[in-house]
Amino acid sequence: MQSTDVRQTPRTDDARILIVTPAHNEGQNLVQLHSRFAAALVSTRWCWLVVDDCSDDDTFTTAGALARRDERVACIRLATRVGTHAAILAALRLASGWPFAAVVVLGSDLEDPPEALPDLISAWRRGADVVFAARTRRTGVPLLHRTIGRMIHSTVRLVLPGSGYPWCGTDLGVFGRRVLSLLGADPRPVGNVFVRIARLRLTSAVMPLAKNKKPHGWSVRQARSLARFAATTIAEACGLSVFACRQLPSVTATLGWAAGISNEAAVNGRRM
Repeated sequence: MQSTDVRQTPRTDDARILIVTPAHNEGQNLVQLHSRFAAALVSTRWCWLVVDDCSDDDTFTTAGALARRDERVACIRLATRVGTHAAILAALRLASGWPFAAVVVLGSDLEDPPEALPDLISAWRRGADVVFAARTRRTGVPLLHRTIGRMIHSTVRLVLPGSGYPWCGTDLGVFGRRVLSLLGADPRPVGNVFVRIARLRLTSAVMPLAKNKKPHGWSVRQARSLARFAATTIAEACGLSVFACRQLPSVTATLGWAAGISNEAAVNGRRM
């Protein structure tokens, strides 16, 4: 797929990076995540956007407390729960209008170590539009689940040869301005945002990553969730939105530097 002509922000050491973390009931992880960002990214200009996917716990309150302590932190709360991939896509479309050179996407459950971000960002600075983190080890996941997951991701690679999608899948990456522009031009709901990015076939790099065991909550998918993940991922690889989330997220509250953004200017049904 040929990319559109998008003006690139210079990939210098002082380029600002936006970190996006979707969060559903992850309030107990945010403080630790913030401290690890601060320690790992001492040489990077970064901001952090927590996308609260309509949590039932204190996720939004905790993010607000962090935003009051650190002006680099902001949070948006979605009106209804839409799932991780729809929440990420909402944030990426939102970020396309902000002056960030690139966006880092990772989970807020502490499975993805923030200490890996400097190497991923360095790979983006060397010229890749997309940098995927490939899972090399994942503790606490049963063998059956790992085997099914590999079959799913191998199917994606068969459907999308040469796309750069890792054989073991990914849910962490760095994406440049060209990615944000192309995602914003695609109005379809999303099933798997990382597969959709792979379908763009932009210049990509893959870096190995050993995932940690999730310290809170469940670390493996139940059978129904795994089946839905398989359906949405493979459908996305085929360019279909049949199994995608059809709920369109709207922003009900904002905190931190995002507080001046209205629903109309941020994320709503017409833009999604």
